[in-house]
Amino acid sequence: MELKKSVKQRRQERAKELHKLRHKKHLCTKLNGQFVKKGLKPGDKPRNYRVSSEESVEEKYDPPTS
Repeated sequence: MELKKSVKQRRQERAKELHKLRHKKHLCTKLNGQFVKKGLKPGDKPRNYRVSSEESVEEKYDPPTS
């Protein structure tokens, strides 16, 4: 019965498949140690970028024009 894979091997293969699918779904790429959505260019700041306290909040937030 060498053809039958061990449970461990089957689990590992399944985990790899799920892992690949997860990456397809989210489309994120790792860029200098931070996960950034593919739409961003390398120069862009990531979403969780902290603005220093000197920069005002008003500059950062612009209300949606509707």
